[in-house]
Amino acid sequence: MSLLVGWKHRVGKLRRFFSFVLAYPLVKKKLARRKGHCTRCGACCRLPEKCMFLVMENGKARCRVYRFRPPNCRIFPIDERDLEDRNRVEPRRPCGYYFE
Repeated sequence: MSLLVGWKHRVGKLRRFFSFVLAYPLVKKKLARRKGHCTRCGACCRLPEKCMFLVMENGKARCRVYRFRPPNCRIFPIDERDLEDRNRVEPRRPCGYYFE
């Protein structure tokens, strides 16, 4: 991964965290536009690095702390920018989420 892409992933993670903490009403509006479902590809769990709680089993991602996962994980993706970040990690396997 290039240095620029890694930097964008870190900025995206900070943006999602502070959006959740400081602007949750706006996040709720954005999430209302989100459709689809998680395909358990694990790409979002590798932004910006692989999460220490990510386990791959039979080609599907599983979180070891799913019930206690942080807000960044619960709300991913907030908007199209998050899907763009995710697609840089796993471009060949589409995300199950999309936005109207």
